[in-house]
Amino acid sequence: MAPKRHCDVNLLLSIVFVAAGILVVLAALNDIFQSAIVPRATGRKLRPSYYLWRFMWSWWPPLSWKRFPIDSDRREDLLAVFAPMMLVLMLALWVVLLVFGYSIIFWGLRDGFAKQPAHAS
Repeated sequence: MAPKRHCDVNLLLSIVFVAAGILVVLAALNDIFQSAIVPRATGRKLRPSYYLWRFMWSWWPPLSWKRFPIDSDRREDLLAVFAPMMLVLMLALWVVLLVFGYSIIFWGLRDGFAKQPAHAS
């Protein structure tokens, strides 16, 4: 009886990992679609880039004030770097989310891939 229970747990874990991977991939694709294609503001709560943007902006202005407390021109230059930097970081976030999502999908499907028999030469 024990091997059957072990098999059931593996099957359940595989289903959970495939479902989680699909959710991560769909969240990334939804974020890409809403950020790059939709021409109007949309809901933000389910978008990973929204949380990245909010986190980065929470410390970027204080960093600029700490770095250049007196020189307002240099502080403005540092603040001007924020948007281009965030564009690159959002692209990196989307790539990481897609790679991570597909990797856990494939990890959940690992038992479904047939192993090729070794050919003796």
